[in-house]
Amino acid sequence: MHTLLSRLRATSRYQRELISPNEEILHSDDDVFSVVRLTDCKDARLPSVIKLLSGTFEEGMDNSERISQEWVSDPTIAYHAVCDAKGKVIAAANSSCLPLVGRLDFPESILAVWYVAIDQGYRGRKLVHELYHSMYEFFLNQSLDLGTSMRSIVGEASHDNLETISRVLSRPEISRKRVYCDIGDNLVEVPYISPPLRWNSGRRRSN
Repeated sequence: MHTLLSRLRATSRYQRELISPNEEILHSDDDVFSVVRLTDCKDARLPSVIKLLSGTFEEGMDNSERISQEWVSDPTIAYHAVCDAKGKVIAAANSSCLPLVGRLDFPESILAVWYVAIDQGYRGRKLVHELYHSMYEFFLNQSLDLGTSMRSIVGEASHDNLETISRVLSRPEISRKRVYCDIGDNLVEVPYISPPLRWNSGRRRSN
């Protein structure tokens, strides 16, 4: 995780300025943004975060009521937003620090990256790198509070991004692992089955 953070810092086009425990200012030669972790259900930016994520990943991808009433204030769940100079939400991400059960001798956690979305007008400015930077820092702080070490980072990606994902996964500090569960006397590989994303009426099948 520290290696990943170091890579992001070294390649970032922005300088970061911490202005509160949950907010930093991003400075570049051309832009000024802020990246903030939302923790208050009454935060005026929260509806915009929910709208951006829902608009990107289809309506109903999350329960907006539970986000605003429960999840945003959960210390193990993070909702990050990038805002422009006028305070408009232009990028957002949702992640979680998930402690593993059954490892009391060596407690570990997983960073789950659920959703990352960038407004169409702000793509190409490497804001996704800044969101990952903030998610990694959130995870390190949260796992420190929980007394756990990092086991892995898990997430999904669209098939449209396979080339980029393959390039990222080929880095020396990242490894891909198979996951097995113990069923009786056998170890069985845990399959990954992606649910249908949409219905293709022309081909009469789901995609």
